Amino acid sequence: MRRITVLPRPNWQARCTEDGFVFASIDGEEYWQESACYSFTSDEVEAIHDATSELNSMCFDLIQDVVKSGDYSDYHLPEWVLPLIDRSWQNRDPHVYGRFDLVFKDGDIKLLEYNADTPTSLLESSVVQWTWLTDRELPDQFNSIHEKLVERWRQIANKENHKMSRVYLTTMGEAGLEDWGNLNYMAEVVFQAGIDCSTINLEDVGWDQAACHFVDTQDKQIQHCFKLYPWEWLIGDEFGKHTQYSKTRFIEPAWKMLLSNKAILPLLWARHEGHPLLLPAFFAGNDAIRTKASSRWAKKPILSREGANITMIDNGVPRQLTGSTYSCACEDVYVLQEWRDLPDFNGWHPVIGSWVVGDEPAGIGIREDRGQVTGNLSCFTPHYFEE
Repeated sequence: MRRITVLPRPNWQARCTEDGFVFASIDGEEYWQESACYSFTSDEVEAIHDATSELNSMCFDLIQDVVKSGDYSDYHLPEWVLPLIDRSWQNRDPHVYGRFDLVFKDGDIKLLEYNADTPTSLLESSVVQWTWLTDRELPDQFNSIHEKLVERWRQIANKENHKMSRVYLTTMGEAGLEDWGNLNYMAEVVFQAGIDCSTINLEDVGWDQAACHFVDTQDKQIQHCFKLYPWEWLIGDEFGKHTQYSKTRFIEPAWKMLLSNKAILPLLWARHEGHPLLLPAFFAGNDAIRTKASSRWAKKPILSREGANITMIDNGVPRQLTGSTYSCACEDVYVLQEWRDLPDFNGWHPVIGSWVVGDEPAGIGIREDRGQVTGNLSCFTPHYFEE
C-alpha cells in the first residue's frame, strides 16, 4: 500500500458533477482529493476482500446467537424495540449494505468498527472513483459496488416473501448535500434494478392509525422504505415508536441495530479473543481490562458516528480527541478498544472503508485525515491496484 502524489484531472470538478457528486467540497473544504491516490497490490486487495468476508460471517454468527438467546442487555435498547428486532430477524427482512472501517498497516488488518445501518461515502466509493480510474486509464480498482447494489436490489425484489412494487427512500429534508447525494444515488440504483421508487422527506411521512402503516403525502401505504436515518434516532422519536406496529419493511431492517452498535466490538472479542482481525475490546468498567498489557485505549460511545466523542486513554490519562457532536440515547455507555495508530503517509492517516453488499465484499473507499480520528470533514482519496 502506497500513497502517490498525482496531478488532478484538469476537468475533475465537471466530471464529479456529471456523476451527481455535488458535495466534492464540504463547508468550503475539499472533500474529494485527487492530488494523491493509494496504490495496492492484488495480494493486498485479496487480503482485504477475505478479511471483509470473514468479519461479515463473524458478525452474523454473533447476532444469530444474540437473537436466539434473547439477551440484548449489552445493547442498552428500549424494551419495546426488542420484539421489533426479533420479528425482523425471524422474518429474514432483507438488508442491502454495510461498511467495515479497517486499519491496514504493514500488511496487518484490524477492525475499527462496522457501519451497518446508514453508511455514507457510497457514491464516491462506487461511481466517482471508478470514473477517476477510467479517466486516468489505471489498471484496476477493488470496486464492484454499483453492480452488486443493482443485483442485490433485484434479489430482494424477487424474493417470494418480499415482493416490492415500489420503494420509498427517505432522509431528513434538512439533511445536507452528502446525505441527499447518497440517497439520490441509491434511488438511481433501485431504478436500475427495475423497481419503481421515489424520495420523500422523513418529515412528510405520515401514520395511518386505523390501518397501522406509514403513508406518503397522498396517504398511500409505504410498504418498503429505505431510510438514511439511524435506527437509534428513529426509536428515540415519539413518531418512531409506530415502527413496532407498522407493516412497513425497512431497509436497513431493525435487526441491523445489533450490528451498528459498538457493543459488537467487545462481544466479538469475547467470542474470538486473539483473532488476528480484531483489536482487544471491553465494555467500560470491566475489571478484566486492568489485567491487559495495552497502555492505550480508544474510548467510544456504543452509539456514535463520523468519529464523534472519541477519547484516547494513554496510561490511564484521558485525552478528548473529538467533541460531543453526536447525541442519542446511550451516549453515556462506552466501550474501550485497544488503540491502534493509523498508517502515516507524510502526515496523512487513511482508514479503509470496506463495503459489503448483501453478504459479499464489494470494494473499498479510503478516507484520510491529518489526525488519528476520521471524521465528517476527512478527505476521500481514490485508489487503484495492479499485479
